[in-house]
Amino acid sequence: MYSVSVRQKFIAQHFLPNETGKEHTSHSHHYFIEVCGYGEKLDGQGFLIDIVDLKDVLDRHIQQFSNRLLNDLDEFHDKTPTLENLANLFWIKIASHLKSTKVSSMKVTIWEEEHVYASFEGDIAR
Repeated sequence: MYSVSVRQKFIAQHFLPNETGKEHTSHSHHYFIEVCGYGEKLDGQGFLIDIVDLKDVLDRHIQQFSNRLLNDLDEFHDKTPTLENLANLFWIKIASHLKSTKVSSMKVTIWEEEHVYASFEGDIAR
């Protein structure tokens, strides 16, 4: 199986209403996000996906969250902006752009700190 990954960083704020201490109040994180696409076949040029295209898609979605309070965004209207929910949200947004590629599954991992991360992984529906 082939894999292609891109990794970017962004800063955003959030708070977790049901937690105590620092997590209960608005605070910033320097997030790192990695998107990894997997597939069994390459296209005629030998690509699973053009890495520049994957980076552009990721960058466009990061712009929606960068330097924002995640709790205020429509995407988190009825859910808490945890790492798990953020990884799932990025997965959903990026997966829709990969349907025309050879990528058959994808994993999105987001780090909140060097040793703290969450991931969401799944197959891309065709």
